[in-house]
Amino acid sequence: MVFMTQQQHVRTRSPRLRRRALAVGATLAVAAATAATVATTTAAPAEAATYGTISAHRGGGWGPDNSLKAFKGALAANIDDIEGDVYFTTDDVAVFRHDNSLSACGLNRTITGSSWAQIDQVRCSGEPLARLTDVAAAFRASPNTNAVLRVELKHPASQTAAAAQADARLLVSRLVDRGIASRSIIQDFDWRTTAATIHAARSTMRVSCLESSVTDAEVATADSKGCYDLSYNYANWRDGLNATIHGKGMQVAVWTVNSASTFTRFRDDLHANVIITDYPGAAKGW
Repeated sequence: MVFMTQQQHVRTRSPRLRRRALAVGATLAVAAATAATVATTTAAPAEAATYGTISAHRGGGWGPDNSLKAFKGALAANIDDIEGDVYFTTDDVAVFRHDNSLSACGLNRTITGSSWAQIDQVRCSGEPLARLTDVAAAFRASPNTNAVLRVELKHPASQTAAAAQADARLLVSRLVDRGIASRSIIQDFDWRTTAATIHAARSTMRVSCLESSVTDAEVATADSKGCYDLSYNYANWRDGLNATIHGKGMQVAVWTVNSASTFTRFRDDLHANVIITDYPGAAKGW
């Protein structure tokens, strides 16, 4: 459009000026075409990078499972996706731990049956229990600004649907208050109950729908619930599953992959977007 305007403008001037303007216009057109070609060429690697994102399972081994030490280690190692498990105490403190019971830490209590004051002195494998507020502070302080917190909402046995939904709302609220909601993904095995609640609390909150194995009907249900990804046990992969999930516009996450051969297969051949592993440091070289 600029070139045409330039032509129209020089029609009232000398032929020499007109030829010069035409030459400039042609040069600009070639430059624009070259730039477009370069942009197209350099855009391709971005798509390849969407497969095989490493996720540090329970912090990834830089400390005891779900400890602040582990999360800080994963952040320092520039891991892009860091996974952990959260329960709420009776006074609504979000605490990272895979098991509700604290018996393995020398205390005959559960997280969901205790106030924070009753368990704040507990040490598990020598490390204190990590609160969401502590982990969020570590994320905010880290120069690894690409890191995502993949937090699994854990539920005590026999929890009612209403209580599960209340915990889901509370978790969203805590992530927002701690300033890391936009860098978080909430994963849940009880996503059929909680996904709508999570999205009602924050429409842009990403939800990872956890399953051990996945049927096509469950893919459709996850899509209807607005799941960001479907996360399943890699051992239960079946032919066509990942393509079906991707076809619904969702990402694929698999757990827990601890060998180089399986990791590269799911990244390069099966196109899993996120691969959760106990060995994220080693996986950077796979």
